[in-house]
Amino acid sequence: MVGTLFSAQVMAMTVLAVFMARIAADYGWSRAAIGGAITALSAGVAVSCPCFGPVVDRLGPRRVLLPLVLVQGLLVASLTLVGRHLALFYAAYFLLGLSAPGAVAYSKLISAWFFRRRAIALTGLAVGVYTSRVVGAPVAKRLMDTLDWQRVYWILAGAVLFISLPTLWAFFVERKPSQAQATNELIPDG
Repeated sequence: MVGTLFSAQVMAMTVLAVFMARIAADYGWSRAAIGGAITALSAGVAVSCPCFGPVVDRLGPRRVLLPLVLVQGLLVASLTLVGRHLALFYAAYFLLGLSAPGAVAYSKLISAWFFRRRAIALTGLAVGVYTSRVVGAPVAKRLMDTLDWQRVYWILAGAVLFISLPTLWAFFVERKPSQAQATNELIPDG
């Protein structure tokens, strides 16, 4: 749940609406142009998701997800460095989408650890995503009352790098395939 709560893609998408007016004022971009970043992010996710299933199966969810969470935190930070280059803003959002194997990696991990209560465990993924969507915009708005939007992006990047990544590093433990298979064979479906 912590991993999806501090998902860089979810946070970047959620807070963009809060930042839109200030970004438009600072860079002179239209709101429609800024909103194109969401399209870029979605395109990145659409391109990357089919590729991550086989990669997660081959390497394991931990070896795939942890480096990508690091990349995501750095990409959120890079949103403060794009200057007036709309193409770079889109590129950063597209790369955020490309680095989004979260549901695949988390689902693989949960499926290995939980059998009878797998649906409840998978619900934790959704709780994290939707809590981030509900809480993200008001928190970003509150932060923007005292800080500029670039500093808020730095704070979001810090949340990914200093809360999510260490938490995942400590608690994202893969179950050996032999353990998962033995457990699943012992507990019949139904």
